[in-house]
Amino acid sequence: MNKVQFKERFEELIKTLEPYIKKKAKELIDLRAVDLKTYGDDHRLPRIILQAVLKDAAEHFRPPHPLDAKEAQNLLYKLMSTDVGVVSGK
Repeated sequence: MNKVQFKERFEELIKTLEPYIKKKAKELIDLRAVDLKTYGDDHRLPRIILQAVLKDAAEHFRPPHPLDAKEAQNLLYKLMSTDVGVVSGK
């Protein structure tokens, strides 16, 4: 695989990920899994729900081969050991 092929395949997955995230977040809200009134007008609850949904998505988009899962775990460690994965929290 070259960089162009990677970008194309990655973009294909990203296009399926956004609707998946939105659908799962809506399901949680529609199920009244959380009491919206107990949260202020900030990013606290959306970040909580996003974390839960991303963990669910990680399972849904799990690599099919065990060795691929190990490689994904190694990449996660790499992200966590650098500031590449840091997102500003407002």
